[in-house]
Amino acid sequence: MYTNVVDMGEKTSLTLNTPDKASLRTTVPMFIVKQWGLQVGQELDWSLEVCKNNNELVAVVRKAKAKPKAEAEPEPKQRKSKK
Repeated sequence: MYTNVVDMGEKTSLTLNTPDKASLRTTVPMFIVKQWGLQVGQELDWSLEVCKNNNELVAVVRKAKAKPKAEAEPEPKQRKSKK
């Protein structure tokens, strides 16, 4: 699978996202934010991979590719009210 595994010694805690959602959230360590140049609102792409030699399940996080910006639609013209 991966030839270079780096033990960062970094641990983060999971917290409840919102009471009515079935998900947890964590913090992205600042050195990763700086390394990838992440900014608020950017997306991360999560996937799971199985390591064949020991059946270990590994979470892989990648910086998501930027989506192309959709062209802005022109605003509809407003009708003038009759007096």
